[in-house]
Amino acid sequence: MSTPRWPFVVFDLDGTLVDTIGLIVASYQHAFTTVLGRPWDEAEIKTWIGTSLLGAMRRVAPDDYEEIYREYTSWNEANTERLIRQYPGVNDLVADLVAAGVRVGVATSKRDQPARLALSLSGLDAVPLLVHHDSVDEHKPSPKPLLEALRQLGAEPSQAVYVGDAAVDIAAAHNAGMAGVAVTWGAGTREAISAAAPLVTCDTADELRAVLLPERPTVGFVCVGNAGKSQMAEALFRQRVGDRAEIWSAGTKPSSRGPNPESAASVARVGADMSRATTKGIDGDLLGRSDRVVVLGRDAELVAPPYAPGRLDRWVTDEPSERGIEGTERMDLIRDDIARRVEHLATELGF
Repeated sequence: MSTPRWPFVVFDLDGTLVDTIGLIVASYQHAFTTVLGRPWDEAEIKTWIGTSLLGAMRRVAPDDYEEIYREYTSWNEANTERLIRQYPGVNDLVADLVAAGVRVGVATSKRDQPARLALSLSGLDAVPLLVHHDSVDEHKPSPKPLLEALRQLGAEPSQAVYVGDAAVDIAAAHNAGMAGVAVTWGAGTREAISAAAPLVTCDTADELRAVLLPERPTVGFVCVGNAGKSQMAEALFRQRVGDRAEIWSAGTKPSSRGPNPESAASVARVGADMSRATTKGIDGDLLGRSDRVVVLGRDAELVAPPYAPGRLDRWVTDEPSERGIEGTERMDLIRDDIARRVEHLATELGF
C-alpha cells in the first residue's frame, strides 16, 4: 500500500494540474496583437506564467497594460472551454492522494473565477482553491501565497510540498520553507527549473506519483568511494528486505577502480551479492526522494537537500585495523557490524 511522503500537498494550477499553457499564450498574443499591433515572443510569455497576470502586463507595456488586460481576459474567458486540456495521469494521482488521506489544494496566481473554471472543466472541481490572485498582496516567488495555503490547511511548512512547473514555483516553496517538486510538462524550461534547485524533478505523472505516493521506501547508503562499506550495506540490506524497498548506494568521491573485491567476497560468505555492483556518484533526484540515507564512516561529507522529507543518519562503523586486525578477519568484522545495523534499520522501517 502506498504511503504518502507528505501529509499536505499544494499544487500550482496552470501547467501543473491543468494544461492551460496554449490557452494562456494564445490569450496574450490576441491581446498584444489587438492593442499593440504585434505579437510577443512566446518563450518570454511562458516565463510569465505563474506570476501575476496584471503585473507582467504592467512591466512590459506600462502605457497600455489596462487595455491589454481587458482584451486578454475577455478572449481567455471566451476560449477556455475550447482550449483547456488535461494532463495524462494527473487527475488519477490527485484522486489517489485524497484517498490516501493527503490534504490537497491549489495556490495559484490565476484570478479566482478563471481558476475555478479551469478546475471544473478539468474534472478537478473537488480540489480546494486555497489561494488565487486576489487572496494575497504579493505573488510568487514571495512565500505569501504558499504560507496562506498552509494556514488554511492547518499545516506547517515542514509537513508540506509545493508542486509546480516553473522556477518561480520552486523559489516560492523555498522562501516558504517547504519542499518544492518540479514537473516538466508545463511552461518552464528544464534549464530554468534545474537552476531553481527543486528537491526532485518529474517528467511524468507516474514519476510524480513515485515521489508523493511511493509504493515502497527508498533507502540509500553513502561512503566516500562507494567501493566498500556503502556497497556492503546495500547488498546486506537488499538481502534482508528484497524488492520491498528501493535501495541504492553511492560515493561522494566514487572510486575509479570499482568495488573492493575483499568487500564483495566478505558479503558473499553470508549469502549477499555485490557481483553486479559498480561505483557511482550521488544522484540528486534519488537523494531528494529518499526516506532514509545512511552515511558510513567519518570521512564522507553529505548534506541533505533542503526540505527533504527523509532522515540522514551516520554509522561510524567498527575499524578492526585500529586493534591490529587485518585481512579477511578485518573485513568480516566490518561486515558483521554493518549487518547488525542493517537489521536494526530494517526493523525500524517495518520490514
